[in-house]
Amino acid sequence: MYETLYLTACANNADIVKSDFDVFTSDKDGRRLFVGYSLKRYNLMDYDKVYSSVDYLEERVKPECYIWNAIYKRDYLLKKNIRFNETPGASFQDFGFRYQAVYTANRIVAVDRAFYHYRRDNSNASTYNARTEEYNLRETEFSITRLKELGVINDKTAKAIVNEFIEFAFWPYIEMLKWNTPSTGTKEALNEYRELFSDYMDKGCIIPEGMNQGLWLGTNLLIEGTDVFMGYAAVVARLEAKKIIEFLYGIKSEEKVILFGTGIRGNAIYVFLKNNRVDSIKAFCDNDIEKQGSTMYGVDILSPEDTAYRYPDARYILTSPAREKEMRQQLESLGIDGERISLYTLPADPLFCTNCLVEKNS
Repeated sequence: MYETLYLTACANNADIVKSDFDVFTSDKDGRRLFVGYSLKRYNLMDYDKVYSSVDYLEERVKPECYIWNAIYKRDYLLKKNIRFNETPGASFQDFGFRYQAVYTANRIVAVDRAFYHYRRDNSNASTYNARTEEYNLRETEFSITRLKELGVINDKTAKAIVNEFIEFAFWPYIEMLKWNTPSTGTKEALNEYRELFSDYMDKGCIIPEGMNQGLWLGTNLLIEGTDVFMGYAAVVARLEAKKIIEFLYGIKSEEKVILFGTGIRGNAIYVFLKNNRVDSIKAFCDNDIEKQGSTMYGVDILSPEDTAYRYPDARYILTSPAREKEMRQQLESLGIDGERISLYTLPADPLFCTNCLVEKNS
């Protein structure tokens, strides 16, 4: 990993070189189940292209959460005095470091290879901590202080930076609420976020254009009142958790399950199901002739025709929303009852599909 990143850094005179990585959990038999994280797919980065902080500040690419899938030029870190926020517990400290790094670097390159294996089945990891909001606030305040010292935050750049902080104020909090009870310091942290975001909204740095609708709504509700936002977040989390549990309950009641599609989403959905003790997956179904006759995780990959012949009464899960109509029509033409066909509608990103708290609560 480091040899590849180092050679890329030398060839591009880069300040930062990042790579894709694999997220994994282990099933009940100790077998590792992997879901790939792609910088191109999730952060809009083209590989082997040189980016700068301007690309992040103008939102052409998005910062990604992690720092351990990269190497950094030492002279650059020293020159900018980029450092960690040293606090007890060492939770979420990649937060402040990553923003100092990507918002000040002149040359950033992504490598189209995955090396690092990121374990997600430790329920004691900080990702699942009830103090998520407190930790994120601490890092937000540190980041703003450092970026001001570095001369990064101004009227032009504040929009992109504050949008990032809003994402990390809201999404991890709602995710934590699905399976955990927030710490006693959460409301105080949200009160401080409320003051911060109110100030930036008054300055015109928070606007609906280009912002996720859920984030825009959440920001306005928080500014209206902390209790209002907490009530809203609790309802959203409860409804999302209910949807996940009901989906898993329905799938677990099936004796035979077929996944139609073996691409990125098909792999991620398989891992999600296996992580949640769905042991009735009998086969994958795929139109790719080159894949037919092989296996994925020891599960046969069959043609639609062969799958329909062997498993006419199975539950078929379509993995691709873009091809739902085509897949459904194909299966129905092969005699599969339309009532036995359903589209997977939950998230299929690596972090959702490897969340180890879903199974513990469902």
